Amino acid sequence: MPSAVTWDVPLLEHHPEPGRGALTVINDLQEGLPFSPTRLFWLTGLQPGMTRGGPAHKRQSQPFSVLHGAASFSLYNQAGQHEVVRLDRGVQLLALGPLVWVTLMEFAPGTVVLAMADGPYDEQDYLRPEEAFRQYRAPEPPPAVAPAPEPTTSDRQRRPRRATPVAEP
Repeated sequence: MPSAVTWDVPLLEHHPEPGRGALTVINDLQEGLPFSPTRLFWLTGLQPGMTRGGPAHKRQSQPFSVLHGAASFSLYNQAGQHEVVRLDRGVQLLALGPLVWVTLMEFAPGTVVLAMADGPYDEQDYLRPEEAFRQYRAPEPPPAVAPAPEPTTSDRQRRPRRATPVAEP
């Protein structure tokens, strides 16, 4: 799976009220998500036959929720893994890590999609067009400091031995 997780989110409280619609509340984003969202945006006016999205992010993570209607999310990563995820209930959340190409499609009429991000808008974090995403290679993390090798028997034999104090009579 391309670094995406879908779940019914316990931090979303859904309160249907007959004759009045429903109220859905997000209570504690810090507790329910693997990161702290700092930016929210939403997509409206989405209709069947449209597609949206296309970028991937170098560092940022993004959860999505369909607030109204339904949408499919076509996801793939640089390893070639591909998956299509359908969100059709307002209490579902699709969390995408970095380096996942996402295309939103197959909208129900009047769909509204909420997206969050763990950083401010940064054009340098976007990978687009698709060819740039395919060619991008994340920088390697700095090498970990390797532990000193265990001494071998010959190393131990060459080391000077400490003098053992002699007990005085």
